[in-house]
Amino acid sequence: MDFPPPSQWGKDRLTDFFDTVYQNGFAAFEQRPAFIEKARQIDGLFEVMLEETRRDLSLGQASARIMFLVPSHRAFRSAALLGMAGLLAESAMVMRGCLENALYAFYLSENPEKIDLWFSRHDQDEQLRRQNLREIKKAFRPSDFIIGLESVDRENGAAARSLYESLIDMGAHPNMMGFYSATEL
Repeated sequence: MDFPPPSQWGKDRLTDFFDTVYQNGFAAFEQRPAFIEKARQIDGLFEVMLEETRRDLSLGQASARIMFLVPSHRAFRSAALLGMAGLLAESAMVMRGCLENALYAFYLSENPEKIDLWFSRHDQDEQLRRQNLREIKKAFRPSDFIIGLESVDRENGAAARSLYESLIDMGAHPNMMGFYSATEL
């Protein structure tokens, strides 16, 4: 970094924690080159998908892809950073968001008629919003998205299912395995 830490940095428990997180990240960068390389490869795939979408707006309902792939990409980067910092359960929570955003992008690109329904979740008319919420809850379930992906692309659908389940085990939902990964550090 090109600047020194602020004068009060590390003088309280919160910024001391931040400092430890940064140091863990630097150590992981030096000591875990395979992890860093894999993260770079995945990040590059996100960049390719986003560039393809920018170039060809007809590609699979581009608005749905951009609307969900951009936050999915940010979540991936955040999860990689948390993982490098040693915050594994927290990384799993954010990575679940990454996967769910990608699944939403897939689902809405395959079901463009559902986009307006998704946007209606925050309708200003309370009665209409409540009515739509029931339909939204039925239409937008990540487990159904995975089933849909499996029907279109068996290999990637199986990978998404496996990843989703392992993220739950690693701490994306409160559970003992996530608790253990957070306390073993």
